[in-house]
Amino acid sequence: EALGGRPGVHSARYAGPGHDHEKNIQKLLWELALVKDRRASFVCTAVLVGPRAELPHQSLPNLTRVEEHPALPPGMAAVVATGEVWGLITEAPSGTGGFGYDPVFYHEGERATFAEIPQSRKNELSHRGQAFRALRAFLELAAKLHDHRG
Repeated sequence: EALGGRPGVHSARYAGPGHDHEKNIQKLLWELALVKDRRASFVCTAVLVGPRAELPHQSLPNLTRVEEHPALPPGMAAVVATGEVWGLITEAPSGTGGFGYDPVFYHEGERATFAEIPQSRKNELSHRGQAFRALRAFLELAAKLHDHRG
């Protein structure tokens, strides 16, 4: 919020080309040094493209169906799955697990950074886990409907 959406989709190269996770974290913490409101979110978007007639229309949580978009070929549709998790950016890294910004992303419900949370629990909470569970639910539904039409 305080950085206007940064680092956003450029999170892996936030500190510039060739820099690693540590440099990205250093840059983030430097930019937030005087910021009191350190709320932040991780967001994941996963997209499945397929023939319009083959993609079910059922509504599922965290899913959006897109039928018209300049990037979609004729007759194709997309299913967009999203996940988002909110937390706070800490003032210093903590924990050794995970990757990227995990050592500075504090999950209030867990009272720990993502780098301190066991991987299995992080997968349950994370933005990626949310998005891909939604996509999996969609694929399972599509398979059932396809089998039913048989």
